[in-house]
Amino acid sequence: MSFSSVSSKPSENVDNDDHNDDNQYNEIADKSDESNDEPLDPRIQIELERANAATSEINNLETQLDEAQQIFQTGFSNCKQCLAILAKKLGSCVDRARPFFEACKQAEEAQLETQKAAQEYQRSVEVYRVAKETLSLAESKLLKTDQRVFDAAWQEYVNHATMKVMQAEQDKTRSERTHEEKSKLYIE
Repeated sequence: MSFSSVSSKPSENVDNDDHNDDNQYNEIADKSDESNDEPLDPRIQIELERANAATSEINNLETQLDEAQQIFQTGFSNCKQCLAILAKKLGSCVDRARPFFEACKQAEEAQLETQKAAQEYQRSVEVYRVAKETLSLAESKLLKTDQRVFDAAWQEYVNHATMKVMQAEQDKTRSERTHEEKSKLYIE
């Protein structure tokens, strides 16, 4: 038994398998050609047209994006060159002035944070004042009743108002601390 005779049989089988695959593909292609002769469902045709229009729009937008990116890169390069020329022209002036401008920027940011903290503190003080007023009214209403009958609804209302006062006081204390911290940072 030689190697050539052994190897020829499997290759014949492979060739037959390839031939069978080609026949199956041709049969499927013939069937699809027959089905292509039938008109498409109008709904499918509409969806295909929408898909084609969307594809065209996507291609158009991609082209615009590419153009915009190219314009940006050109402008960025120009600005970079101008900045390099100015830096060369001004020399060390920029480096000497930078700390001042950075300090100004930090001061401005600290001022904004201090203002926000002050507004938060004012809001929490107002919430605390309203909660205390509500609690005071609820307690006075509970004590004014001529009959000394326990009213569960009023007691629940008083408890709720008390909890609101406690929460508002905590918020007020927290915002007061925050405001103090931000003010110290701004002063520094």
